[in-house]
Amino acid sequence: MKPYCFFIPLARIVRGTFCLAFCLIVLFIGLWTLRDVVFPSVVSHLPYQVGTRYDACIVDARSNPDTRCPWPPKLVFDLFNQQTGVYNLQLNPILHKDEQLPSKTHWELLQFLYNGQNISGSELKQLVDIDAKVRMDGVVQNYELYPQMMNVKEAVKAIRLGDPVQNVPINDPPLEVIRSPLHVCTNTNGKNVLDLVVLIKSCSTCSDNRVNARNTYMQQKLWNNFRVQFAFVTGMPTEARREKYDFDGVWIQPYNGHQTNQTTLEATQKLLQESDVHQDLLIGSFSDTYYNLTLKMMLTFRWTAAFCKNQALVYLFLDDDYSLVPSSVIRLIRKMPFTVRPYLNGGTAMPDLIVRHPSKSSSWAGRWSVSANELPWTRYPSYSSGAAYILGSELVIDAAIAMAFTRYYRLDDAYLGFVWNKIDSRVYTIRQMKHTINNLTDPKEVITAPRIYVNKAMDWATGIMNMFRL
Repeated sequence: MKPYCFFIPLARIVRGTFCLAFCLIVLFIGLWTLRDVVFPSVVSHLPYQVGTRYDACIVDARSNPDTRCPWPPKLVFDLFNQQTGVYNLQLNPILHKDEQLPSKTHWELLQFLYNGQNISGSELKQLVDIDAKVRMDGVVQNYELYPQMMNVKEAVKAIRLGDPVQNVPINDPPLEVIRSPLHVCTNTNGKNVLDLVVLIKSCSTCSDNRVNARNTYMQQKLWNNFRVQFAFVTGMPTEARREKYDFDGVWIQPYNGHQTNQTTLEATQKLLQESDVHQDLLIGSFSDTYYNLTLKMMLTFRWTAAFCKNQALVYLFLDDDYSLVPSSVIRLIRKMPFTVRPYLNGGTAMPDLIVRHPSKSSSWAGRWSVSANELPWTRYPSYSSGAAYILGSELVIDAAIAMAFTRYYRLDDAYLGFVWNKIDSRVYTIRQMKHTINNLTDPKEVITAPRIYVNKAMDWATGIMNMFRL
């Protein structure tokens, strides 16, 4: 046998070894490049069976004090549950120790100071009534007593840093995302890549309102080079309620809003089909009812805080029966100083802030009525009308967390007033946000208004508004 015959298999082995090494190097480089996707967080070593990676981090933190689980997490994938296939926006914070709430200490103080007649009613009502009698400024409404009575700002700061909190949150239900808008807040590579994100509150069967929005103010040509994205927010269709509501002895007829003759299954199929076609719906797993509007708002704030952080400095929240004037919105946002945007809190003025207690002669009431036992005050803390308001990005994150420590209240815009009080955020009126525009002559005076007015005055082909059409 000739000597060179021994070198043929040896050459093949060497060549194969080099090929294998080259493939391994390419694979390693690829995995390193995609490390944030393949290994999406610092807790990627933890098992999946505990739910989301954020949940896994919380579990680890309860036994390892060095672990930090900030919310919102750095990557939204940490909120995705691979078993259920949905995102869960529940906070579920780390608890340092469940300390006695300040309300208990305050109650002891009031019992010591008060020596008048016994006051009847719920614990909150007694607390508010006695507090007003013994405080020197008793005429001023003390909203600090609204549950949870604690340092909410401190809890917000702790959760944002991933530190433990001192008390279990009173209002932190699972918030599951059935569908998320595909092309909204998806650019995580840059900072402040958007000028504005618009979140539109809609009902599950309000497809006509959404069609109108897409055909009018959502047209991209009306926004020129202004970077704006839109998402509708809704829950899941449910059967119309026929039984009366009993809210602490106050009986209220069911308010079913925009109902259709469709079955729940038909309405659900239509909603999911619409989501597949337009990819602009944020759908929560809760039943889409009038008294779940606060739950819808919580979902909106949590999703915006988690998915849109760092992508825009301001967000506009809008009812789907209201409309935008694109040129006026652009003008407002561009004039707004960058320094004030992150904590901006402004919107449409409320007609009044009166708490509507039903008359003593009747336990029947309208849909905005509430018993004195549930809400002992005569006026609400300041808040914008839920029809339209603008909030800064940092404020939305703070509020999304603070809601977990603010007792649930079914009237969503009024509930937000208690949240603002918890985190000491002052609410301002943006005068161009209107409930009516009948008496106006200058279109620059309108940013948002009911759709019936704007559609009447606006030429949506050009984006030019003629107030004389009203």
